[in-house]
Amino acid sequence: MEPSSISKFGYGLIITSLAFVMLLMSLYVSGGAVKIHMVWILLFSIFLVVGELLVMPIALSFISKLAPKKYTTLMMGVMFTATAISEIFAGLFASAFPETINEQTMLLNFIPINGLASFMWVFIILLAGSGIVWLLLRNKIKKLAHGVV
Repeated sequence: MEPSSISKFGYGLIITSLAFVMLLMSLYVSGGAVKIHMVWILLFSIFLVVGELLVMPIALSFISKLAPKKYTTLMMGVMFTATAISEIFAGLFASAFPETINEQTMLLNFIPINGLASFMWVFIILLAGSGIVWLLLRNKIKKLAHGVV
């Protein structure tokens, strides 16, 4: 039985978090070396692409189904504007990327980052946490969507 679109969205977030788990595992396997084996990069890319394919098309589908017909294109624009704003946050996150394995930095001036491993943990927790919350709330979301999705 195929999962609902709402469930696929949550699974996509969790699968995307697994991409960062692959990078974290590569740090541990390589003993903290800067260079990692190509297999880890390939696994990261596979999980990231599969997760993204479960998130973005479904989000666009939600908008086209749930928005009033005369506002559908406007809401699509709002979605892409939100994506653009998220790129600003990506830049802020990237500014906290440690230059060395054990360098200490601050993410958004209040989250301490103590090396590459804790940097990866931030993404794992954010993605997996939001995916789990989404899956826990899927029945409520379905009810709010009036069964359209």
